Amino acid sequence: MSRFQPPPDIDLTLERVHTLSSTARHAVAALLPPHVDPGFRTDALLATSELAANVYHHTTNGARLQAWWREGQGLRVEVVDESPVLPQVRSDVDPAAPTGRGLKIVNDITTLWGAQPLDTGKAVWFEIHP
Repeated sequence: MSRFQPPPDIDLTLERVHTLSSTARHAVAALLPPHVDPGFRTDALLATSELAANVYHHTTNGARLQAWWREGQGLRVEVVDESPVLPQVRSDVDPAAPTGRGLKIVNDITTLWGAQPLDTGKAVWFEIHP
């Protein structure tokens, strides 16, 4: 069972527009308290941007962003979209390719991450613990 129980602190619809990642990042930034370690903040915002960018690049609709902050426990971010395709970390990325590294980054900078199939698509999530 997740340490982050409903209701979420953020429950936001993200439209599939070029500012989707920025909107997600700003919402999560506003959730984090000012005293959060700068490295934690940087990792949280980068991982959020990567999940949101995947929605923009790999789906035809927007998504739903949910996030939970619990003092002493950390942050959980979920992005729910209508695509049933579960993402995987790619190991075959061409070094010259401009994309394809997002989930590798998420894997490297978060405590946990995963993807869960839903009746209407999937949820991709990460957690960062202090």
